[in-house]
Amino acid sequence: MLVNDMPHRLLADRDILAQYVKQQGPTLAFPVDIKYLNQQPTLSIVASHSEQEIFKDYGIFNDWPHAQGQLRLNPLYEEEGRDEFGKIHLRRTFPSTF
Repeated sequence: MLVNDMPHRLLADRDILAQYVKQQGPTLAFPVDIKYLNQQPTLSIVASHSEQEIFKDYGIFNDWPHAQGQLRLNPLYEEEGRDEFGKIHLRRTFPSTF
């Protein structure tokens, strides 16, 4: 594994988003069950040798962090167009169409 020798956490992307829309940060205190993660289409990883304090549950945040920095579309996606309601349709460009 890429980070097998490092303290790390794998998270399902859908769980990160579900936490975020509830205005909650990621839950990093304990590893997620690998059987559950094996069923998820996309994952994110947090890894660090030096900063062990990042492995905690972040809970509710007061201010939405998405308004910080430069906002742009994730480079893994390409906008295909919009429907009549203005909903954006995206296509994943890398690493596959899965």
